[in-house]
Amino acid sequence: MFRVLPYPKLLFDGTVSILDSNGDGARVYVWGRVVEKGTLFYFLLALAVKMPLTLQLLLAGGLILELLALRGGRPGAERLFWLVPGFLYAGLASFSTLQLGVRLILPALPFGLLVAGRAVEVLRERRRGVLAALVALLAFETARIYPRNISYFNLWVGTPERGAWYLSGSNIDWGQDVGELKSVIERLGIKKLRLSYFGSDDVWSKLSDQIVEPLAPPWSSDLAQGKVYQPQPGYYAISVTLLVGLHLQPEYRDYYKAFRERTPIARAGHSIYVYKFE
Repeated sequence: MFRVLPYPKLLFDGTVSILDSNGDGARVYVWGRVVEKGTLFYFLLALAVKMPLTLQLLLAGGLILELLALRGGRPGAERLFWLVPGFLYAGLASFSTLQLGVRLILPALPFGLLVAGRAVEVLRERRRGVLAALVALLAFETARIYPRNISYFNLWVGTPERGAWYLSGSNIDWGQDVGELKSVIERLGIKKLRLSYFGSDDVWSKLSDQIVEPLAPPWSSDLAQGKVYQPQPGYYAISVTLLVGLHLQPEYRDYYKAFRERTPIARAGHSIYVYKFE
């Protein structure tokens, strides 16, 4: 294709990069376990817990209406142009080994909104009270997570804190809560804290090196302090992506086991958990 069509160099480089990444595969964390090269049901499971309940209900209603219309032979072929692309995109993505978060199928969601619009259309004409209740539910789900929208999980999960049992990585943690960690440290009056951080934020632009001491993740055997880290007395802050062991080698998957087995005393946003060991 690139031999025939003119193209920007960045487009070529990006395409090659994606193909290489897909060829290598990427491990994912889903439903409490790490899967080395993804699973066919990853995006379906991710949408089940990351898509707002209101949208799920409207999408299901819209699909039923469209299926009934197809059965009656009424819709024209032009409807396929907005019915098919979203499902095709999500379906093809499910066969990829590059499953780094629900963000990778966001281009499919506008087509889902169009299908959901069929249900909105019918409810607006016949059941306005039901439609108003669904809009109120969506407003509630949005308000309870704001402004920590990256870590959003729907009501099937329950509280946002339970989200880490279902998914990790960019579904919940992009290292975005360093600023909130500073607030937690000040609120609890912590004088010394060891931080094991996952992300690309400039930690030291927000936190003092007089209070925070880095605790290196076990990216290699040189950095690991045994197969399972044994905390000394004191305060610790651990990024949730590290807690579940998503990007760690299999031998260090339980490195943070001691932290997973206890309840944090605080959370910075929903992506950094704070612990105290006596």
